[in-house]
Amino acid sequence: GVEWSGVEWSGRVGIGGLGVLNIMAWRGRLSMVIEEIRVVYCPKTSTSQGTREFLKKEYADVKALNPTLPFYIRPAHNVEPFVAVRYNRGIYEKHYVSDQSSGQISLTLKSLAEKAPEINAKSSLKDDSGGGIIPKIAYII
Repeated sequence: GVEWSGVEWSGRVGIGGLGVLNIMAWRGRLSMVIEEIRVVYCPKTSTSQGTREFLKKEYADVKALNPTLPFYIRPAHNVEPFVAVRYNRGIYEKHYVSDQSSGQISLTLKSLAEKAPEINAKSSLKDDSGGGIIPKIAYII
């Protein structure tokens, strides 16, 4: 695509000859690669300011695009803010986002989603009996 003021132009033509901007298309695919999103933040500390802004700006759009995706928001006093996702088979990955801007947190979520296909492909293990699947529970920090 063509770069235009930080927005990728997909080159597709939409209704009435208007081009379709490929803005934030990854958000609409989150429920296809991630099982759950968790955001934990402090409602008062300055280290969680970007996380609070991220939730105000992004939550409604992410939920509208992924209505079946669990998106848990947990305010907790004096906690270091983080974003965590659950991949297939219970694998969690957590990233601390203290003092990050809303945009930086959005990029963190995007990078977690981009890693999902590789992590999900590795998440199944066969047991020794040659049959069933053993779920792998792990945290990636």
